Amino acid sequence: MEESPSPLDLKNPACRGADARIFDWEPNPSRKPRTMLQLFDEAHAKSYCARCLDRAECLSIGMTPEYAAGTILGAMNPAEREDIRHGRVLAKRRKADRDRTARRKAHDKAHAARRKVSA
Repeated sequence: MEESPSPLDLKNPACRGADARIFDWEPNPSRKPRTMLQLFDEAHAKSYCARCLDRAECLSIGMTPEYAAGTILGAMNPAEREDIRHGRVLAKRRKADRDRTARRKAHDKAHAARRKVSA
């Protein structure tokens, strides 16, 4: 049976030599806002990923079921990777695009009304 790839197998990861605990990620089942310390820890781990040449390969490893939970890989936490796996990222992006379009239309309408009044 072939072993699954591991981030440790990458040629030149930026995180090599870093404390592995930096990349541990705690799920937030209570849906309470994450604490500043949790956000800081996640940003610290992702800062390694930001300068990594192997980030895309690491993310593809993170998309495998063995790494479904608990670790930040490829600059994404497990919840973000789960959103990608299930297509929720595209749905969120489409909603954001619709909202942006609606705001732009409302702004253009208000601007046209102001110009009409001043004319």
